[in-house]
Amino acid sequence: MAGAGLWRFEVPIALYRASAADGLADLRLEGAGGEEVPWIVRSASPVESGRAVAARVLDPVVLPDGAARAVLDLGPQAARHGEVRLELVGVEFLRRARVESSEDGRAFGVLAEGGRVWAIRGEPRARGDALRYPTSRARFLRVTLLPGGGTVRISGARVALPPAAPERRTAGATLLSVAREDGKRTAVDVDLGGRAPPGATLRLQTGAAAFERTVRVFVREGEAFQPAGCGVVWRAPEAAPDAREHLEVPLASGAVGRVRLVLEDGDALPLDVTGAALAWSPEEVVFRASAAGAHRALAGALGAGRPAYDLAAVLARSPGAVPGEAGLGPFAPNPRHAPPPDARPFTERHRTALAVALAALVAGLGAWAVRLLRLAS
Repeated sequence: MAGAGLWRFEVPIALYRASAADGLADLRLEGAGGEEVPWIVRSASPVESGRAVAARVLDPVVLPDGAARAVLDLGPQAARHGEVRLELVGVEFLRRARVESSEDGRAFGVLAEGGRVWAIRGEPRARGDALRYPTSRARFLRVTLLPGGGTVRISGARVALPPAAPERRTAGATLLSVAREDGKRTAVDVDLGGRAPPGATLRLQTGAAAFERTVRVFVREGEAFQPAGCGVVWRAPEAAPDAREHLEVPLASGAVGRVRLVLEDGDALPLDVTGAALAWSPEEVVFRASAAGAHRALAGALGAGRPAYDLAAVLARSPGAVPGEAGLGPFAPNPRHAPPPDARPFTERHRTALAVALAALVAGLGAWAVRLLRLAS
């Protein structure tokens, strides 16, 4: 560092992948003299959205064809809005949606069509309930969830201006295999290259022209795969430009190493997945240096808990503070790191030697048995 004070650097993908804890909890910073340096990690591109306002729900109905519909009254002094977040009753569904607006609650015009809402049974955090549309000041919205899979109804809603799209970073992931399962599903195994950044998604690459598939995510734990979220991917060439495709599947917090995506194909042709990439919103590490000189960032300690500094509270009282830009050197192994002791049982730590010894013992017993038989004859 050129001097004491606040400094920052954007977290590179290599640091996430080297970390042994979710959210960089094992990160430690050392000053030029080896002293511990306080730090925080925060969004590098904070995005603010407008205040969400509850809407009055009128006439929530399920139509004879299975569509769910409700009219939302935002009041006579409705502020600008461009996103509705629905409260949906249903355990598993996938529906296309239509959003219409009206000034008087009688004559409606289409604002947007092609968004999706969804939920997957057994995955309470995997729900898509937000729909975006062009900015409007209309008092009334009519939301229709078109006929489709599962049963759902609208029980509530909040509207707001949608946040601006945050910056995104991408990094490659390794496609390991694509295999058909049960004639109805496609299993796609991907190596993330290490720990994924918080809030990361896995962006699929495919040349398929038009499709819509539910995707379940599993993470590798030992020899088995455990559920870790789900989502929906689609490509619809005839839809509005902002709704023509969605190819990103959210990853569970702490996803690391090998993950498996199971695409529900049903009776459709299997989706030809040709690649995958990680996508995430950038974060930055902000720290306070006490003196000039080279600093070190250390990560990868198993079981390390997040340290508790007061830097976050201090920065909250200084919203105008602008940290300086700190450059990062190349990553390298920590020469002071000693591998943790091997806690496995003796038989696990010396499996090969024990196998050789056991083989030699069996061979010896066999030779002894042959000798006894010869003596007996």
